[in-house]
Amino acid sequence: MECSNLAEAGIEARQRPGLCLNSLPVRHQLARPGATHHITEVLDADEGAHRAGLAERLCADFGLLGGLGQPRVSGCLSALRAPERSGPASGPADARWNLCPAAPVAPARDVPEQVGQVQGLALVVVSDPAHREIWQGLMGHGRPQGAGPPVGRQMWYLLWSEHGWLGAIGVAASALHLAARDRWIGWDAATRLDHLHRVVGLSRFLIRSDVRCRNLASHVLGQLLRRLGADFCARYGFAPWLIETFVSPPFDGASLRAGNWQWLGETAGRGRQDCGHDVAAGRKALCIHELVGDWRIRPGVGPRRRTPSR
Repeated sequence: MECSNLAEAGIEARQRPGLCLNSLPVRHQLARPGATHHITEVLDADEGAHRAGLAERLCADFGLLGGLGQPRVSGCLSALRAPERSGPASGPADARWNLCPAAPVAPARDVPEQVGQVQGLALVVVSDPAHREIWQGLMGHGRPQGAGPPVGRQMWYLLWSEHGWLGAIGVAASALHLAARDRWIGWDAATRLDHLHRVVGLSRFLIRSDVRCRNLASHVLGQLLRRLGADFCARYGFAPWLIETFVSPPFDGASLRAGNWQWLGETAGRGRQDCGHDVAAGRKALCIHELVGDWRIRPGVGPRRRTPSR
């Protein structure tokens, strides 16, 4: 069955016969005693290893494969970043692997003021180590929050032009719980657990600060929405139905409004890792966009809900 038909039928790649999946979370597999010893040996053998190269090596060594048989590089990268978040004792590798940050990316030159005049404008799927280094360099040096870590199934994009790299995008797993989103969808707890993977998050969106080009952001978001389903399906074997994102000051979400995103209200201010109810992330506006028109009839969540005016 073709990928598009898999998505339409709601059939996951993991359900196909003959394909053996290693479904245990990557961080659990890399945290086993034998695995941590092997990672240490790899680091000792090549102390200058880059993040992406190390992740690909470990995917091959441990057979970490996704739904279509592809290496689970993104999950491996997230697992290896655990020492950054909670100290060396919490992760499978020591902190040495974090000593090779991505280098800054050369600035773009002579970017026109109108998006229609930009030469060779294209979204490039990040699929090799060289592009991953550029993505991390753009995010690491262009955003106060840095490059991540993103979580779950991911799609990374670079914004290319003949003038140079103009920006980058990251799509990752959606939030586990969002009161405004879950009320708007109207699903119960069981339905949410069954279908939450069909909601993805626009977790990173960067237009470089020195690029001044009218309508570039909204144009790029439009490109992303038109191709995300097919790209996601090609990588993971199914297509998402909804994409969500958050807006907080000083940004006003003008490019989202231009793209007809729906504003669902505000978050409670808790981040994904806020286990102590510290509300440290601050309240943000929650926006969502429908990637397929008939998504509501698929999980059976009922008629469309009205959204707050904005």
